[in-house]
Amino acid sequence: MTSMSTIAFRTARESQDNPNPNAEVGSQQKAACLVCGVALVSRRSEARYCGGRCRVIASRERRRADLQERLRQAEHALASAASVLGDLRLLVQQGSEGIVKGGSL
Repeated sequence: MTSMSTIAFRTARESQDNPNPNAEVGSQQKAACLVCGVALVSRRSEARYCGGRCRVIASRERRRADLQERLRQAEHALASAASVLGDLRLLVQQGSEGIVKGGSL
């Protein structure tokens, strides 16, 4: 489920990443908060958020995305390990059957 802040965050970021191609070259576009889209008036030029609340929302969104990626990687590693473990069990089973029958490995 996507929260409203996530939608606003993505929409504001997309609009900043893809500036309006029809805008005049000489005109300045007003910066907007990446989370809520509020114009950043009287803020420093490199500001990305309108205040602490939006900074926290953006930080939590980045951390959540990072945790989701790490979880995906861990699930992939566990699936690979389970596959290898199954192969090892098969080898052990085949080896012990050969020893019981008097054969060699």
